[in-house]
Amino acid sequence: MMGLTKLDGLKEGEVQSPQTDQVPTMLKGTLTLHHNGKDIIFHDTSAHKDHIRIRQSTYETSSVVLCLFSVDSTPSFSSTRNNWEAEIQHYAKGTPWLLIGNKIDLRESTEDCIATPAGQQRAKELNVPYMECSAWNGEGLEEIVAKISTYDQVEVEEEPDFLSTGKPKSTRCDIL
Repeated sequence: MMGLTKLDGLKEGEVQSPQTDQVPTMLKGTLTLHHNGKDIIFHDTSAHKDHIRIRQSTYETSSVVLCLFSVDSTPSFSSTRNNWEAEIQHYAKGTPWLLIGNKIDLRESTEDCIATPAGQQRAKELNVPYMECSAWNGEGLEEIVAKISTYDQVEVEEEPDFLSTGKPKSTRCDIL
């Protein structure tokens, strides 16, 4: 997955060198990027099935949902239809979402990767935009942030304390 640490490199307009010593957690918290006069707040959540309540809390305050899959993993790609489509439609009904193929840098060294046309076809079936990126080398991240910044901002009256940013209006993204 494309974690917040990778996106953090965009804060200063540059992608930072990859870090390999990171340990995934179930809620990474938030990261705020300022892009074209907007604050974009990312909530990075665990894809684990037992963490639905955490994801549900973030869906309720999101302007857009980012559904990522690893291009080097057929099960990850399959989960976009088998798991995430229904969950997003249930908990984030009416919220726009993006299908994002991640780890595209692995296409150079790994056989049997999900090809771009397959991702585009899946996105067409889901009726959502498709984008690709590499969190490792930063390819495509700026384009994704630019796309996210086109979505309307959400004004949140109340949000769970663990999601609080102290700012009343921003574009909020839930990352799966």
